[in-house]
Amino acid sequence: MMDQMHYLHRAPKTETHGKPPLIILLHGYGSNAEDLFGFAEELPAEAHIVSLQAPYEVPGHFGGFAWFAIEWTTSGAKGYDLNQAARSLEFIGQAVQGFAAEFDCDQNRITSIGFSQGAILSMTMGLNQPTFFKNVVALSGFLHTDTLRSDLQEFIYESPEGATMNAPVDFPNIYVSHGVQDQVIPITLARKTAPILKQLGVKHKYSEYPVGHGVHPSNFYDMREWLDARL
Repeated sequence: MMDQMHYLHRAPKTETHGKPPLIILLHGYGSNAEDLFGFAEELPAEAHIVSLQAPYEVPGHFGGFAWFAIEWTTSGAKGYDLNQAARSLEFIGQAVQGFAAEFDCDQNRITSIGFSQGAILSMTMGLNQPTFFKNVVALSGFLHTDTLRSDLQEFIYESPEGATMNAPVDFPNIYVSHGVQDQVIPITLARKTAPILKQLGVKHKYSEYPVGHGVHPSNFYDMREWLDARL
């Protein structure tokens, strides 16, 4: 399967005891594997870093790809192709398993770093399959509840305010950050994520930065510090 997808890979720069960890990078809508790969040299030296390219070409965006189609209006995004999102989740799952096997990585030390659409699907996979990732970093995205498992949706929508799961699930650690000036995914939408993660009993950190739809330098530093403590 790996020869049927496009990705960029950085091998570990230092040795580690036992098998190395794996960090998968998932770009945003209209971008490609080269985007987040610019972070690679600044990420933990002991890890394999793989930037995976989304499977769907974006019309009108030369060299641009997406994890799922978006219907745009003059006021912003209107609808999302959830069928494509579901297929992309399968694609990501198979790809990550393939990379972990190919590079002989520690299956219990896999981290996903996603931006925008990549952040949405990183959190979705982390919650739908709690043992798949150890850590999830969600940059400039939000928790799209319609992509979650039906039992999680039912708990979120039907539980009384302030209720938390009686039998906590061993979800991955999740780091969420957003720019307060983001005009692509409004901060009001992003701010709904942390309360849901708290409701589900997820260990998480939520931060905001004075930036638009991008990653502020302080944001990257804080994310690295958070990741270093949990890798």
